[in-house]
Amino acid sequence: MNKAMKYLPFLLLVVLAPTLACQQAGSASPPLDAKVPGDQEHQGTAEHVCMKRIAAEDSADHMSHSIEVYGDVVHPMKLTMKDLQALPMHEGAAFDVVCQTGTKMSSTKSYKGVLLRDVLDKAELAQDDHKDRNFYIVAQATDDYMATFSWGELYNHAIGDSTFILFEEDGAPIGAKGEFVLITATDKKTGPRHVFWLNGIGVHKVRMPA
Repeated sequence: MNKAMKYLPFLLLVVLAPTLACQQAGSASPPLDAKVPGDQEHQGTAEHVCMKRIAAEDSADHMSHSIEVYGDVVHPMKLTMKDLQALPMHEGAAFDVVCQTGTKMSSTKSYKGVLLRDVLDKAELAQDDHKDRNFYIVAQATDDYMATFSWGELYNHAIGDSTFILFEEDGAPIGAKGEFVLITATDKKTGPRHVFWLNGIGVHKVRMPA
């Protein structure tokens, strides 16, 4: 009996170690369907941790109330919610936000917004002629997160029909993620081009070095 009691602490450690390890690993990740302010897609972090965390009380510092469209456009502009709502409206069904590791970080049952392409058409790309198509578009957030698109994706591919600037999710305003969220709902991994706190759309012409 005394000999068994001597080894009891060691036996308990062996039995409990896997459980403790699982709890510690699980505590590093939000629940699969959680929507956490500040959970911006962020690659290259530890296993199952695709987001950088910002406390809910600090999210107000990143709120965006307008979107500036700038760069190689004929009509640079700053769009408010009212401006976006004047564009053709699109409503859609569910999509998941899936990060680069394949982890589902959140789900949206329904959404309302406008096509990024319609915003670009309003600003009008500064094309020299109809063959001038070498543009790339950068969607940026107030925390400096960025996602990129090519002219071909938005104007000559089905991706252009599923890249939205959203202002409602599940029947309610976006809320803690800012007034505007950009998403390409048909990406295999939607997380890398899921941009909330959206505040800028940069249009840039590809130029050959001199």
